[in-house]
Amino acid sequence: MSAARAPSLRRRLGRWFAALVILVGVVLGVICGLEHRAERAAWQVQSERLSAAAPTYDAAASDAHYAAAMRWRGWAERAGQLTAFGAVWLLFCLPQVRTGGAEERGRATHLAALLDGGASAGLLIGFARVESWLGPDLGATGAFLGVSMLGVAIGLVAGGVSRGLTLGGRICGPGASDSSGRPPGIVRGFAAGALLPFAVMWAPLALLFAPRSRPPHLRWTGLRAAATAGRQI
Repeated sequence: MSAARAPSLRRRLGRWFAALVILVGVVLGVICGLEHRAERAAWQVQSERLSAAAPTYDAAASDAHYAAAMRWRGWAERAGQLTAFGAVWLLFCLPQVRTGGAEERGRATHLAALLDGGASAGLLIGFARVESWLGPDLGATGAFLGVSMLGVAIGLVAGGVSRGLTLGGRICGPGASDSSGRPPGIVRGFAAGALLPFAVMWAPLALLFAPRSRPPHLRWTGLRAAATAGRQI
C-alpha cells in the first residue's frame, strides 16, 4: 500500500468506527429512554395510590421503581457520552481540505464565524436545557440528547477547523489553513474552537467597520482563511 493511500485508509476506517460507536450509543440511548419511561410510569402509579390513600399502595415497589428509573437515566447519560465520543471522532476524521491562493480578507470569513458560533451556541443551550424542556418523564432521553449535543458542538467547531473547513466555511466559502495552505490539525483546531466566542463577538463590528480583518480565533492561532483548493480523502 502506498504512503499516500495509507492516511486515506486510516481516515476511512476511523469514520466507519466512529459511525459504529454512534449507532451503538443511539441504540443504547433509545433502550434506556424506553426503560426509564416505563419505570417512571410504574412509580407514578404508586404515587397516585399514595395520594389517594389506596390500600394497594406499595412503598417498597414505589422506591424500587424510582431507583430503577434513576439507574436507567444514568445509563442513558453514559450512552450519550458514547455517542458524543463517536461524534467528535467522526468530525475529526472528516476529509482534510487544502486551501489555495491568497488569504481571504472579507465579510465571508466573519459570516462563517457567526454561523459556527450560532450552531455551537444552539447545541450548548440544548446540552444545558434539553432535559428540563422534555420534563422528568423523558429525563433519560434528555440526558442522552444533552450529552450528545455537547459532543457534536465540540466536534463541529474544533473538528471542522482541524480538517480545514467548518460548517460556516462550507456555507460561506473560506476554509482555514496554516501559512502553507495545510489543514490546521487537532491542536490548533481545539485552540481556534476555544477562541471562537471572541470571533463571534468581533464579527458584527468587523462586518460594519473592518470587513478585511482576520477573525480573532484564526489570527491568534496563526491561521488564515482562504479559498478551498481540494480535499485529501
